Amino acid sequence: MKGAIFLSEVTSVTTGPEVIGDVGVLAPNRFPLQNNRRTNMKRATRRTILNGAIGLFGFSLVTLQAIGDTLWYSGDFDGRYGYVNRIDTSGRSSVPIAEMFERFDVTDASGWNITAIWSDNNFGTSEPRADWSIRVGMGLNAGGTTLFSGTSPLTVTPTGRYSVPVSGSATNWEYQLEVTGLNVYLPQGEYWLNVTPYSPNTTSISSTVGSNAVGTPSGSADPGLWWWSIGYHNYDYPGPGFSMGVAGTVAIPEPSSLLLAGSGAMLLWALLRRRRT
Repeated sequence: MKGAIFLSEVTSVTTGPEVIGDVGVLAPNRFPLQNNRRTNMKRATRRTILNGAIGLFGFSLVTLQAIGDTLWYSGDFDGRYGYVNRIDTSGRSSVPIAEMFERFDVTDASGWNITAIWSDNNFGTSEPRADWSIRVGMGLNAGGTTLFSGTSPLTVTPTGRYSVPVSGSATNWEYQLEVTGLNVYLPQGEYWLNVTPYSPNTTSISSTVGSNAVGTPSGSADPGLWWWSIGYHNYDYPGPGFSMGVAGTVAIPEPSSLLLAGSGAMLLWALLRRRRT
């Protein structure tokens, strides 16, 4: 081929580019190995930048789906009171079912994705399951409307807190009884929650005055509701707030996550457009 130089004809290769004018560039067909090396370096650089853009965009999407965190918590046990909260499995209790409900507010306009709920209870022995529900429209002598409910396994975790024992009685340690693996979306609004364990023994939910509370209302600001299956308590206010909580994610991302996603998307678009041209 006229004017072509093949590798077999090259006896020496200069390592630097030939200078044409004031800009250092390679003369056509002068240094084939140098041309190939520079082309390969450009391709490798582009691949690295493209992979980085894809990684940045992917990381931003993961950031938008944040790991579940506590969205509302009424507060720590105050060490004073415990109110019966259980579904009796012994057959010996005069109160077969006693349920406690506490109000919480979804404050974000985009709503919450709930993945876990819990109640903190003082108890001796509990079966690893609980009835739970999320309701709206509850109030004095009003059970409201159940939106979500179920009977689910419990994750039982000691909190390290305990009730002050009566003289001669054993210390009642507190445990967090948590239902996980939920996929419940709640729009902005007011809701009520209960997590009631199955137990052959007396199980009492912890009272709270709102210490270390997250979100609204705290236990000190809003009393819970108590319901007994025998009719003695019909969604009335026993006095304190009860220690409960919900965890999950807020549907709307943070501004920093939006900026990260936008930067990654723009860089990815620019590189793909350059490759097409």
